[in-house]
Formats: sequence, C-alpha cells, structure tokens
Amino acid sequence: MIEILIADDQGMIRTLLSGICNGADDMRVVGEVPTGEAAIELAHAKRPHVALVDVKLPGISGLEVTRRLHRQMPQTHVIVLTAMDGANIAARAFAAGAKGFLTKQAVVHELVRTIRKVHTGRCYVDAGLAQKIAIEQLRQGVTSVDQLSDREVDVLLLMLRGLTAAQISDTLSLAGKTVEHHRRSIRNKLDVATDAQLGVVAARYGFDPMIDGSVECPL
Repeated sequence: MIEILIADDQGMIRTLLSGICNGADDMRVVGEVPTGEAAIELAHAKRPHVALVDVKLPGISGLEVTRRLHRQMPQTHVIVLTAMDGANIAARAFAAGAKGFLTKQAVVHELVRTIRKVHTGRCYVDAGLAQKIAIEQLRQGVTSVDQLSDREVDVLLLMLRGLTAAQISDTLSLAGKTVEHHRRSIRNKLDVATDAQLGVVAARYGFDPMIDGSVECPL
C-alpha cells in the first residue's frame, strides 16, 4: 500500500487529491495539511512513501518543503503540484529533490500514474509540460529568473502572494535587512520597479501572481 501525504492550502484541492488517491486500490492518504511547516511535521510523524506538495503553501514554500524532505527523509518521494506551468519552476522543483512535477490541470488524469512511477523511484513530469520545457530550452538560454537563488525564489513566491517584508521575515525566519536585500536583488535581476511589474514578469516565466487581490483558479 502506497501511503501518501497531501500538503495544499486549499481544502477543495486536498479533498480532490484525497479522493483520487483513496480511490486507487493500492493507495492510502495518511494525512492532509494546509502549510509547509505542518507538512514537515506530519511527514516525520507518518513517514509516507509519497508527499504531494503544492508550490505556493502558506509559510515555507513547497520548494523549501521539498528540499527539507529530500535532505531529511529521502525515502519519502515528493511530487510537486502547481497551477503554474513554466519550465523554470519545474526545474527548481527537481533541483530541490522532487521526483515528480504535475500541473493541477493534469492531476485528474495523471496523478495515480505519477504516484506509482515515483513510488518505484522513477521521475515523472506531465507530458504537456515536458514538451513545453523542451521547447523553452531550445528557444532560450539563461533567463532572468534563472539568476535568482533558491532563497530569492522563496521570497518571490511570498511577494507574489502579497506578503509584506515584515510578513516574509516572520514566515522564513529571516532578518528584516536580509529580506529587503533579497527583495532588491529580485527586482534588480528581473529589472522591475513595482510589484505590479513584478507580477507581469514573473507570470512570463510560469510563476502565478496573486498581487493586488487577484484570485488563482483552483485547478
């Protein structure tokens, strides 16, 4: 039996994922959590075979959760789920230690197959995104987003959620000056001056902006 942990801040998505997994004869969901910190804690308690982790979790990001689980619990294979479909975020996920990457648009049709493949130690990315990744790699070299450090990507994801510098500092346990340094560095590397411009540029590279109260589609 493949034991699965689900980490997503949207209850509707957790219910959907849980229903798909529990509907398979060889899978069982052992826990559902809405934050990155809770995902780490529950993973240590339950020791699941597979963790389904959303990129944009409240608190530490899904990428940071993936890095920690890969380092602390390599027997738990992580599948990163996201509404974003850019090649850059997929590359970040695999670099963090993910074994699978699925856009939420592909979840209904590909989740069970992905879990089974990842459980055996293989890597998997949904076919549509794999094609996009290959095309983007052929068309362009290093992009502005590629220049961001892993920590800057964590800060960027929180900026795109509309968090203030103080809130980012609390969430990532970073000094205020460090957060301001990362924010300046992100704007310099992406060549933007305002949060509105940041959202436009980030979306170009597959990051899903939620600045100014915009609402992301749950699927």
